[in-house]
Amino acid sequence: MFYNFATLFTCLSLITVNIPVIPQPKIAQIDESHIMTLSEIEEELTVSSEETESNEFEQAVIDMQNDFVTGSLGSKMAEMIVPAVCEKIRNYKAQGSTVFMTLDTHFKDYLETPEGKKLPVEHCIKGTEGWQPVAQVAEAIGGSAEVYEKSTFGSAELAQHLAEITKAGDEIELCGLCTDICVVSNALLIKAFCPECEVIVDANACAGVTEESHKAALVTM
Repeated sequence: MFYNFATLFTCLSLITVNIPVIPQPKIAQIDESHIMTLSEIEEELTVSSEETESNEFEQAVIDMQNDFVTGSLGSKMAEMIVPAVCEKIRNYKAQGSTVFMTLDTHFKDYLETPEGKKLPVEHCIKGTEGWQPVAQVAEAIGGSAEVYEKSTFGSAELAQHLAEITKAGDEIELCGLCTDICVVSNALLIKAFCPECEVIVDANACAGVTEESHKAALVTM
């Protein structure tokens, strides 16, 4: 069989072949102005974390009462720390922190109590002038402190409350009287209730029964 190639090519020219057109891939345009370096990403994450988990600061003023400063159990060392304690109170209030205050509180039967038998000196009898906070401290606080009356060296009620309102990393600072009795007792009690918090005692805003006992208590804490 013979083919007429002229006729064949004529027939082929009449056939339309649809060849699909493959689209070219689009290349995304990168806006280099929005590219962040690794250090910028780390800084942003750090700032975000600080805003979310910012630490709180609380202050506990321990037994800054007349009888421990100028009264029956007062001392020159106690008088000397009053300005420092007042300054700390004002600073904490200025930054919006809560100020807690303990008041050593006894009653007319004090001399019959176990403490009274070992320390037979009446002091901080509720309602007396000696029980009241030192005037300068009361003025610095301005009635805005949370007050905890206690008949023992440490206040379990204060420690329990701090455990409820603080979180890991928060700072609790103590100042007041006496370093080697009520301050150390409250510091250790608060640390037991708030093990994840940083408990700090300002040596310059505390005073002990003696200079030696003051220093020994600071070493303990």
